[in-house]
Amino acid sequence: MPRTPKNSTAKPYSSSKTPLRKPSAEKHKSQEPRSESKANTDVLSYRELSNVWEEWREQPPRTAMDRWLKKQASYRSSLIRQYPLLSLAMYQAQRFQQLACALETFYKHPDTDWLTWDKEWHHLDIDALHISDFWYWVQLRSQERWRWPAYFNQYDDQKQAFDDFHTMAQTPLTPAWMLWHGLRPQWLPLLLERQQHSGWTDEQLIAWAEQQNTPPPVWLRVNGEHDLDQLQQQLHDDGINIKRRGDHLCALGGRGINQTRAYKAGHIDIQDLASQQAAFTVGAQPGEKIWDACTGAGGKTLAMASQMQQKGAIVATDLHDYKLDELKRRAKRSGYLNIRTFTWDGETPLRLPKEIQRQQGFDRVLVDAPCTSSGTWRRNPDARWRFNDEDSAELVQLQRRLLGLASQAVRVEGTLVYATCSWQVSENEGIVNDFITQNPQFECLEKRLLGAPHQDSDTLFVATLVRRS
Repeated sequence: MPRTPKNSTAKPYSSSKTPLRKPSAEKHKSQEPRSESKANTDVLSYRELSNVWEEWREQPPRTAMDRWLKKQASYRSSLIRQYPLLSLAMYQAQRFQQLACALETFYKHPDTDWLTWDKEWHHLDIDALHISDFWYWVQLRSQERWRWPAYFNQYDDQKQAFDDFHTMAQTPLTPAWMLWHGLRPQWLPLLLERQQHSGWTDEQLIAWAEQQNTPPPVWLRVNGEHDLDQLQQQLHDDGINIKRRGDHLCALGGRGINQTRAYKAGHIDIQDLASQQAAFTVGAQPGEKIWDACTGAGGKTLAMASQMQQKGAIVATDLHDYKLDELKRRAKRSGYLNIRTFTWDGETPLRLPKEIQRQQGFDRVLVDAPCTSSGTWRRNPDARWRFNDEDSAELVQLQRRLLGLASQAVRVEGTLVYATCSWQVSENEGIVNDFITQNPQFECLEKRLLGAPHQDSDTLFVATLVRRS
């Protein structure tokens, strides 16, 4: 018998890939805890959270949740006041949406074959789960009650099923363990392949999986020569919960970084630690000519510029003008004057500027290729539900083409760096190995994975190649 609140119209969970119509918020007014104070802005309204979740589910597939949430909060005053709780709840719902479906299924059918179940599951199937049931399971897994004790306690008699599943999920590298960590069981072979290529121990693989459900800190990159102790103190004075980890600074909360004096003056920028390390792998030197082929918003471009002391030049290209416009704004704030931007469609080789033609290619080329973004699941948990075989196959073809075209612009003894924000072997070692086979004039010096599980950051791949002839 399905678990529902008294007088509820909930339907049992179905694994059909045709989603059921989502219950309207009106249907749940009677289910909102009576003890919740409407005037208390510290309380996250169950009704409002449910409404926001349903609105989010209507967004186009590749909508970025963080930007969408901030936009919603900008014109809804109640969401501005409750934004930290709202953001926490929404991100946990993204991480554990498949697990919520699995828990509902386990409650009714404890002998389910989870590998078979996962192959049939689609992320739209959560629409078949009653919204009150959905949030019940998400709260249990998150160990967060979001100030809804009356609502939460309605279902305490069903917690045994949750505890039983939790016990089953304690065995690492099993389908239940994968589900518990917000990972699809069908991804386990891909993770084991990554473990083999990176030499991870089982403990490191387990640590990586556990990291996927906690966001990393906001890492800061320092532009130019600045005393870290002084910067740390200034950021603290500006209301940032700032920590120093080795030679790096990271923010753990507090006021927005972009409101601080150091950010406005261009002394710092926001960039994940693994992304910084990937950019510095390029090894930019003053006076060199460098091409950042897929610059995006320019984080790695700016990191390389910070090493060049305004000497030499970086050509930054992207398919989209709006991304290049963002790079221009960021470069101006940081005071970097040696960055030139052009659009490049990635369909034909780049037409080299005259000074690059004269030296027969760039000194260094970075191809930070479009990818599945599986290495950013900690910050963008919604990206994991777009991770599939079809998308991966399409991106692999694009990555091969971009690397092949960009390599033609590297001079002899020049450096070619290939990077992605993905942990998937087919997007990384697979691309590089195929490229070397087809282009023996290049030698691969290094292939490595950066970030998690070895540090508290995203997970990125980087390979360094040199053109020998």
